[in-house]
Amino acid sequence: RTGGRYEPLRTVAEKLAFGIGLETSTQSLDHDVYGQRIRHLILLAQKVGSDNLPDLLRLNARFLRRELEVMEEVKVRQSWVTSGARLGLTAPWIVLFLLSLRSSTRGVYASLTGSLIIFVGFLITVFAWLWMLRLQKSSLSLEVK
Repeated sequence: RTGGRYEPLRTVAEKLAFGIGLETSTQSLDHDVYGQRIRHLILLAQKVGSDNLPDLLRLNARFLRRELEVMEEVKVRQSWVTSGARLGLTAPWIVLFLLSLRSSTRGVYASLTGSLIIFVGFLITVFAWLWMLRLQKSSLSLEVK
């Protein structure tokens, strides 16, 4: 996008001006999902002789804008959830550190049972962290490509 215009459409217009066929000229639009939608609308309009192409393109533009707004909102919400999850993973360890500053608590955690509890808590934290990273990757793959 440059200056609010979809640059591949300029290329299509130039190819059409040189007399290259519509199907060949619009192949450059197939590089992204938005271009594919426009290309299919144009080719469909050519095949069925639609006089409503400008209306269809405007409707498609509205759908695309709305889709981009929704995706942006999803990203913002995901960042809040990720930040909350990071806080949830680190907060217990900060509390544990603060508790370990007291000598009476240090003695409890220095025992075999205390060490085992800390180790199990560490394993759970690592598992939760890896799970969070996996969920984050899978949600990014849901984006429009």
